[in-house]
Amino acid sequence: FYHFKNSLIIPSGTDLWIHNLAGGTELLKHFDLEPGESINFNNGYGGVAAYYFVISRNLGANLNHELWKSDGTESGTQLVKSFNVQENGNIYGLIEIGTTLYFRSGDAVHGSELWKSDGTTIGTEMVIDLVPGIEGSSPDVLGEVDEKLLFSTPYGTYITNGTSEGTLKLLDYSTKTFKVIESVFLGIGYDLLTEEIIFYQSNGTEEGTVTLSTLGNFYNHYSFLKVTEANGKYILPAFSPELGIELYTSLGEPEDLNLLKDINQGENSSNPRSFVQYGDKVIVIADDGIHGTELWITDGTGTGTILLKDTKPGTESALESLGDNNFYQENNKLFFVARTGAEYIWVSDGTTEGTNILVDGELKTSLAFGTAAGRFFYDQFPESKLMSVDLETGSESVIWDHSGYYFGSNVMFANGDNVYFAVQSFVDGQELWRFNIQNETFTMVKDINPGSGSSNPQFGAGIDDQLVFVANDGIHGSELWITDHVDGARMIKDINQDPNDYIRLFSTTIDGEVFFSANDGSNGRELWKSDGTSENTMLFKNINSGEGDSNPAQLYQFNDKMIFLANDGIHGLEPWISDGTSEGTHLLKDINPTGDSGVDYITYFLGEFGEKFYFAANDGIHGNELWVTDGTDEGTILFDLVPGSDSSDPSRFVANETGVIFSAGGRVWGINHENTVGQIIGDFNPGSGLRILNDHLYFSYSTKETGTELFRYPIPSTLEKMNQEIAFDEIENKNINDAPFELTAISNSGLEVEFAAISDKIEIVNDLVTPLKPGEVSITAKQSGNTFYNETEASQTFCINPVQPTITLSGDLAQPVLTSSSTEGNLWYRDDVLLDETTPSLSATESGTYKLKVVIDGCESELSGGKAILVTGIETEGTVMEMHPNPTSGTLNVSISEVQTVQIMNSGGTIIFEETLAQGDHQLDISGYPSGVYFLKLISSTGIELKRWVKQ
Repeated sequence: FYHFKNSLIIPSGTDLWIHNLAGGTELLKHFDLEPGESINFNNGYGGVAAYYFVISRNLGANLNHELWKSDGTESGTQLVKSFNVQENGNIYGLIEIGTTLYFRSGDAVHGSELWKSDGTTIGTEMVIDLVPGIEGSSPDVLGEVDEKLLFSTPYGTYITNGTSEGTLKLLDYSTKTFKVIESVFLGIGYDLLTEEIIFYQSNGTEEGTVTLSTLGNFYNHYSFLKVTEANGKYILPAFSPELGIELYTSLGEPEDLNLLKDINQGENSSNPRSFVQYGDKVIVIADDGIHGTELWITDGTGTGTILLKDTKPGTESALESLGDNNFYQENNKLFFVARTGAEYIWVSDGTTEGTNILVDGELKTSLAFGTAAGRFFYDQFPESKLMSVDLETGSESVIWDHSGYYFGSNVMFANGDNVYFAVQSFVDGQELWRFNIQNETFTMVKDINPGSGSSNPQFGAGIDDQLVFVANDGIHGSELWITDHVDGARMIKDINQDPNDYIRLFSTTIDGEVFFSANDGSNGRELWKSDGTSENTMLFKNINSGEGDSNPAQLYQFNDKMIFLANDGIHGLEPWISDGTSEGTHLLKDINPTGDSGVDYITYFLGEFGEKFYFAANDGIHGNELWVTDGTDEGTILFDLVPGSDSSDPSRFVANETGVIFSAGGRVWGINHENTVGQIIGDFNPGSGLRILNDHLYFSYSTKETGTELFRYPIPSTLEKMNQEIAFDEIENKNINDAPFELTAISNSGLEVEFAAISDKIEIVNDLVTPLKPGEVSITAKQSGNTFYNETEASQTFCINPVQPTITLSGDLAQPVLTSSSTEGNLWYRDDVLLDETTPSLSATESGTYKLKVVIDGCESELSGGKAILVTGIETEGTVMEMHPNPTSGTLNVSISEVQTVQIMNSGGTIIFEETLAQGDHQLDISGYPSGVYFLKLISSTGIELKRWVKQ
């Protein structure tokens, strides 16, 4: 089986199942076969967004490898691309970097090369054709280095960003293993031409890739090498003619290779291999020539390199043929298998006295089933024995010597005194078998599909001491069955006459009834229930009326009710709730009211802490986010962890007294059981296996320094809301006539910021501000907080500058009155000197150019245009020039005593007439001039003469 998010993916025959760790097991995909065709599940990879897996289809001479992906739902399990194995189409080495899946495959033209996929057929393509033609480069996919892929071929080591032009050759030899250390990585490679093992360092560029040491020629141990470290020293094997293959250390500098210990003294080799990083020490398998091949441990010093345990005293070897997959670490303990006459599971704490046999008995396990009735069940291979271990005493017992029989899956079901298994043979096919704990018997329940045909039993739920399951008798198709005490098992009811239809049975039993989805041929696929009798096996509710399918899925017991997913044909796939009656079964909440499905997948009910149900859903607005329900519509609440349309994809839920802990958006979050306070507990994205033990989280995690290891992280005893900060973009001063403008403020929490101002000078609608009155304004950007964040605010003050004022003239022409267009904030200037006047009107008692500025709350307008005022009365005589009449309405008579230039200016100083006139009398037509005060200016050899006149 394979891990994906919070579930196990389980291949079984022609079916792929998903087992939610909360307890539900459902069919993920059934693969139809052509006559004579067979399939095998080759490998799988649980990525971030999808689970990828490979199946091989064999039909006669045709063998295809198919790349599939799944999001954990039946509809989301899709074929990505098919490769023909006869055309180099084997698929190996699945690894995901970011959102890109890398693997090795080929086709009829290119041979075996590096490929990539974004999960779509069109996005599945070869990265680079390193060896053109059908031979191919046969790359080994190694792993991630700084968001790029490191891969190796027999003649080179490469790094790529996923494009042909972004693929760089680092070395002319292959790489077996590597370890990232800060900004570089250390690798161990093999030069095919010189047949030397090479220890090197690289920063991911060709010029930054250097050989540190040549370790010698011992290719037969090449596959066992790893880059391990003890107290700042790298522990490596190296060969010399004088000492053979022994342990050496390096500080990671060129030509810095020093003998650590000559374990098998002289020219004989100790052949150290299977390097295991154990804390700050390294454990290896080595042979000192005295104790055989045993475990050694080193702290990086010669005196600290010792035999850990002589598991098989004498010169015989207990670990000779065991490889890297023989070791397993958990909770600072190392588990391994030693062949000391038989194979035993050993455990070590890194000391000689702490290295002992875990289970006193021979153990060759290939299939572990789990625990039931105080026992651990497993299949021993190759002896074909079903075994159990008493969890209290540690004693082992053989349940069944099943030579010629095989277990169809690693799933078992315990109910009462019986433990059920799916067992397969060439004689009986795959059928249901039962181990009775009381009388220690293991028997077939019933040959449901007689002869070599398989009934392919799928476990479901227990009713009293009986098991309800799904099986196919070869006649009625997939139907509901129950064990009994007469015939072993009987079909409860033939629900659908179509033998190709199927039943999906849920593992929940409520009030002595099991629930399942079925299609009776009339009502579509709907929710059914059964108490184990034919007459009480019936349609529970036709959620999608008529022949439409509601496709009920993922049913969980919740307090005294049950929650499941269904599609009523109106609201899409949404959560439903039921009290166990048809009339009490209804839509819990229409999470996505647009009609699209709001929920693809529900997660865990954590009833022990707070009686709440937690799940992930997408309402079409906020992305896939955390939802919590108490079983009511109004009590079904969204927690938008990554605000906006982006998704946080919450998963991996665990709980303790502090609250519910889960991963979302690349972080670890916690929320208390009252759902009133939460916080980010850790700014990292944990790997698989999130567990709680003694107020700590345990999980797998990968860093550049350590690779993927077991980590732990403390859980606070009390959750506290987090503080947030607002970045409020500067608001520049505005003018009263400016267009509305937008405000920009962002909280580091990502929550939406609201704006407010206690002022009648502006109007704010959302983030749009409209200036209404001049003056100083303060705007506050506020984030009110939520379950996870405290409220916060930030303010800015700016000016709305008054409009540029204008000046009008009125009153006695000999002493005019100047009036401002503004009723407040007036500052008067004469000849650019500020006057001690602030009234809207000013009597001009002196000649000069008058200007005006308006200032409100310190916010200033631009200066007005100037008004030139000449306070002289109305002139009728002059020395060089005379004019009459004054005032006048149509003609101005001008008499001049010499040739001169004559100008007429309005009261603002603008020249509207200019002409050189001869000596004598002249009539000037001013009938088209607006009424007002004008100036007649004469420029002659004797100077300038200025007279004021009035146009009526």
